Amino acid sequence: MNASFQSVALETVDESFDGFSISWPDRSPRLERSIRAVGLLQPPLVIERQGRYIAVCGLRRIRTLKRLGAVEAACRLLRDAALGDEELLVLNAEDNHTTREVSLFEKARLVGHINRLSPEGGERVWRRLASSVLAETGRTERERLLRLDALPEVVKAFAAGRRLPPRHALQLSLFSSRDAVALVELAEEYSLTAAQTGELAESLREIIARDQCGFEAAVAKIEKGLVEGELPAQRVRERLMERLRGLRFPRWQAARTTVDDCLNRINGTPGVTVRPPPNFEGGVFRAEVNFRSPEELVQRARALERFAASDAARTAFELL
Repeated sequence: MNASFQSVALETVDESFDGFSISWPDRSPRLERSIRAVGLLQPPLVIERQGRYIAVCGLRRIRTLKRLGAVEAACRLLRDAALGDEELLVLNAEDNHTTREVSLFEKARLVGHINRLSPEGGERVWRRLASSVLAETGRTERERLLRLDALPEVVKAFAAGRRLPPRHALQLSLFSSRDAVALVELAEEYSLTAAQTGELAESLREIIARDQCGFEAAVAKIEKGLVEGELPAQRVRERLMERLRGLRFPRWQAARTTVDDCLNRINGTPGVTVRPPPNFEGGVFRAEVNFRSPEELVQRARALERFAASDAARTAFELL
């Protein structure tokens, strides 16, 4: 790569062009604090096109410098004007990948850039990044990342702020922009945790598909009969989740007492606790085993084996 250092007037950089940038969010308080404290540590990479400079790597750094009042910056000037958009996009993606972990939302932005290339060009970029930035990204996830990139910024900011695990954040991409915003507002209204937000998204999709209703109708079902008034916020949130699970697993709720009685028999073994669904991971029993010696571990492992073969386990799974 033919590049040299040069002082560039920031007013000559077209910061409106972000066709290669994958950094998200666009503003980084940490980056701003770093530049204020010690200056720019890593020079941006720019290329000249039609008498203007555009950022190949470091657009967020350039924008931060301009906000801080800088008028020029030391940049690496890429002189190989023959490089096309595919090559420059790969340069940006690999530059970010080598300096830090690329976030889910940055992967989504990268997928959006790739989607705007020609089909042939996009496939070439996918192949080049398949062992680095886009490792283990299959076609299904590619489609979800593309939808995630198209969601409103308020939804992305919520998912990042609540630190939703990737699989929960990708659940949001399965809703329309309008419904995703409404889901975020619902999660904020009831102060749901990251896990509860993921469960809400997954459950809403199942209820909508099963009952063939719209998003608003599904939410109305969940909130129906939910009493707020003088109740503490935590109790309201618990009732919301109970209502949600009741709608998602109606057969379970109808026979919950019966199944709980079955489980209580196995839970009578000291040191063993089996918790039934429903939970946001679906039909999974959670077993906790506490022991102080190998003999206790063997005893409790055998108790779990008896549970797995018991009528309680069969009944519980049938009810799901």
